[in-house]
Amino acid sequence: MLLKNFLHILFALSIFITSCSDPRTVQLETPTTGNVVQQLESSSTSSPATAPPQAVATERVRPTATGESPIEPPPTTAPQPTATIPLATSNTTTQITPAPLATLPIAGVTDNPMPNLTLDDVVQRANALAPLLQGLRNALDRSQFDLIALNRALAFDGAAIVDFVRDEIFFEQYVGVLRGAEGALLGRAGNALDQSILLTTLLEDAGYESRIAHGTLSTAQATALVNQMAQPRSEPPAAGDKALLQEILDEIMALQGFSAEQRAQLAVPPSGNPYQEITESDTQFILNALDQAGVTLGDPDAMDALIEEARDYYWVEYRLNAFDPWETAHPAFADAPELVADETFIEPPTELYHRVRFETFIEQKIDDQLIVNPIVEDLESTTADLVGRPFVYQNQPNNLDYATYTDMPSLLAETGHFLPIINNELAGSAFDLDGRIYEMDLLSLDRYGVKQIFQTQARQLEQAIGALDGIGADSDETTNPDDFITLTAHWIEYTLIAPNGFEVTHRRYALDRIGAENRANQDATIIDPTPLPDAAQAILTTNTVMVLSNHNNVAYNLDRYAQRMLQEIALMTDDAQVPSLETLQAIMPWEDVVLNSAFEDGHSFAENSISYRPSATVAVYQEGIVPSQAQTTLFERVDVVANPRRVFTVAAGEVAPSIPQAIRAGVWETHAEGAPMRLQAGEWFNTMIAIRTAQAAGIGMRVLNSADLDTLATLSHSAETKANLRQQLEAGYAIIIPESATSSQSGWWRVDPATGETLGMTTGNYGQAQVEYVLLIFSLVNGGLSTAGCVNQGSDLGCCLQQAYVSGLITFAGGYYLAALAGLISAQAATGTAILFGVGTDTFGVGVVPNFCPTSG
Repeated sequence: MLLKNFLHILFALSIFITSCSDPRTVQLETPTTGNVVQQLESSSTSSPATAPPQAVATERVRPTATGESPIEPPPTTAPQPTATIPLATSNTTTQITPAPLATLPIAGVTDNPMPNLTLDDVVQRANALAPLLQGLRNALDRSQFDLIALNRALAFDGAAIVDFVRDEIFFEQYVGVLRGAEGALLGRAGNALDQSILLTTLLEDAGYESRIAHGTLSTAQATALVNQMAQPRSEPPAAGDKALLQEILDEIMALQGFSAEQRAQLAVPPSGNPYQEITESDTQFILNALDQAGVTLGDPDAMDALIEEARDYYWVEYRLNAFDPWETAHPAFADAPELVADETFIEPPTELYHRVRFETFIEQKIDDQLIVNPIVEDLESTTADLVGRPFVYQNQPNNLDYATYTDMPSLLAETGHFLPIINNELAGSAFDLDGRIYEMDLLSLDRYGVKQIFQTQARQLEQAIGALDGIGADSDETTNPDDFITLTAHWIEYTLIAPNGFEVTHRRYALDRIGAENRANQDATIIDPTPLPDAAQAILTTNTVMVLSNHNNVAYNLDRYAQRMLQEIALMTDDAQVPSLETLQAIMPWEDVVLNSAFEDGHSFAENSISYRPSATVAVYQEGIVPSQAQTTLFERVDVVANPRRVFTVAAGEVAPSIPQAIRAGVWETHAEGAPMRLQAGEWFNTMIAIRTAQAAGIGMRVLNSADLDTLATLSHSAETKANLRQQLEAGYAIIIPESATSSQSGWWRVDPATGETLGMTTGNYGQAQVEYVLLIFSLVNGGLSTAGCVNQGSDLGCCLQQAYVSGLITFAGGYYLAALAGLISAQAATGTAILFGVGTDTFGVGVVPNFCPTSG
């Protein structure tokens, strides 16, 4: 994990030297308010519906020998006409322009200047903060996320356990095992099978014998089960003693320099949410565009399909010992039906689980041929096992060393091979910049340089062969050996596997020197002029993969926040030594908590509706270096790979699918996806900015669907963007996109007409928010010395790197956590609001940390 740690240090230093304002903000007129979804709900001309999750595919991709990405589309709705959506004007009643992006400050909190801090100051504050955070963890009601703690609270009593799962774990209809026992508890919701798994887990831990029974409901029983989702849900329990939690939080804020006025301000949730207003505006924009294009929304058979799905039913049978009769428990039903089991089992069979498969590949060019080789193969896990357990993937150069680092392109030019690493462990095959792969059991030779020798000899031989054959050159031209054999692409594939075995694969390129158009034509010509050692910086990107199957409760979020901050505080030591690799590796990811909280917060604003995930949302937080920049430029990206949701309106004790609310949910998640990002000043890009920039330039909008594949050529977008659009149109999505791009990247809305599943997309098939910012390594900023300046004074590089990391921690982590903690404690529904509003807040203030490393002269 040296590379990840190195990137973290770069990020920390960049945070230290840049402002903490939100770069997404644009000061324009105040957006109009009002819940347009509710206004449009009753006026929809079609019958909105939601299809089963496995019936909709997105990017169905499998690698071929040439690296092509063929699409296997699912059944789609009837082709719809295309339309051009003109810009809205002041006297337009049917055409909507999205509201301007809003500023999201916490007034007074970011203006918290502090005097310069020495290392002793930092350590002193950290030492005082640690017991407060531990006290916060101790004050939490751990029974809300810990199965053993829950059983203790229920006194290991079978009847109490059954009552708890039936009364406190709400029913949501989807197929298979998605959340498991832990996930159902964290979100206090699950289908009949996940509820049964939670119940049997608790009963087994309490000493009971239990099993899961499987049977079939009648249509009437299944209808009653589905409509149980309309039952009022009780308020979630408090995360702990609210007064005690608030007292601890107040001590934390006082310790870190917040005034009484600022502390009182953070303790009160914001009264309004500008993101909500923007979400309403963009939702109406999408609905209006689809309506003008004549796109029919919804599936009239969706409710029947949902009820048929619910007929496949599970419940629990349990007893204290083998001499007792089996007792029946139906956690999904308020009134238990009379059923005879078709089968029983202790553990659900594998085919009932939702699964995620993770794979990575490289593409090698040899002469005019493209050869694809797997690097990480068939790494597969159930979504239930990934609850609260994000994993980190990166490719690490074998020669990365802090002490000898100069610049990344030079380092990569000398790299022998790259090691694929997942959660600090070697995984799969190593590879080099020529596109060769190496089995991991041979890498022990590398310490003696043997592999490097063999690699060099092999490359010289191949270059000689290429020169003798005159590959790609006339007699008076010099052959470029790198055009004969070289690495041309590296990508990741995320495959979502439904319980019925249906697979949907999403491909994400980290490096692509050939391009989508050439690859589709089996043309091996390299179109990217960037020298390979520079371009290869893209394959160093750290990917934190998050699988979200349910929302989290407040107590769990608080525990994760406090735990993460305690781990970061542990990096600060009295003797200013470089943190050990083991200490750095122990820092757990936390982006899943932030993102999940931000996603869920938007749905609390929708009245008389319920919203949940019927299959896993997969999102990836990425940190990396932008190639070919004069100054080292870092990027952060949140890529939402898939975001399925089912959204229903509730009326008269029944539920009905809601397409407008489903679109609204996707719009909110697109706006909220940048929540885990540090958001220091930089160049920000996402779908909303692409749309608004195009509108400001007078560029019209186009609505496309599967009937418009032949018209893609008329759009003024890159070949890569058009390839992305083709994949999505073939998969049955409707697209809303500007007719031309205003930058090298494009942004568009992707909508499933049958379900309303909506996601903002950008070039590369990313459902993303992205920010780039320059790392001023060789600058003096605000009187503080950068790492380079620190080293130039003769200080130890390790101490300087730690100083950069501590500086970043001071100016980022504490304030971000405090804003989140304040919202979590103060209001159950303010989780995401606090996170979104709290971005950029300084805990220790904006004061600069001077050089506290000893110098040699």
